[in-house]
Amino acid sequence: MKKKNKVALILLSAFVASPAAAQKYKTDIPSAITTRDSIETRLGTLKFTGGFPDDATVEKVYNNLDFQRGVQAFLTAMPGASLSAMRKAIREFGPDNQTVIIFETLMDSRSLFLTANTESIYTTAWIDLKNGPIVIESPPNTLGLVDDFWFRYVADLGNAGPDKGKGGKFLFLPPGYKGETPKGYSFSNRRLLETGF
Repeated sequence: MKKKNKVALILLSAFVASPAAAQKYKTDIPSAITTRDSIETRLGTLKFTGGFPDDATVEKVYNNLDFQRGVQAFLTAMPGASLSAMRKAIREFGPDNQTVIIFETLMDSRSLFLTANTESIYTTAWIDLKNGPIVIESPPNTLGLVDDFWFRYVADLGNAGPDKGKGGKFLFLPPGYKGETPKGYSFSNRRLLETGF
């Protein structure tokens, strides 16, 4: 047994040490894909040694990533912050699910709304589903929509809605609703509407 192991070890040593066994593949790396020693960017000069960034470059890149994530967090939260302020304002006129605000004039530069335009007469209400389903009755010949708390589309009402401008009753169900969905509505929604912030 020992003799076989010694023979195998001698053969392996001879193979590894043999010049014929050494790798002969030496492909030149195209200069177009190599990392330069320094790169000028909007972050400043980024420096590399053998393709590896120096400490200052690593710090600049991580600081930039932190900045980008901060900007993304701000942009992601903006719709919720806007509607949180709108909910507060609507509640100054009356309670949720009972108060509808109809603007008498068009918006202008003094209007503090995130996405409002100057060509539409706005009507707004706050729908809160925490106590159960809500039915909204839309009159004929209107054009409206329902968004959730993050400005995500939920439904069209009126001319662009399933009632095709004839008016209709729209049923909105709360998150996790387990009850039977009543029949006879132009639109029944099972999509989550955020009920709190």
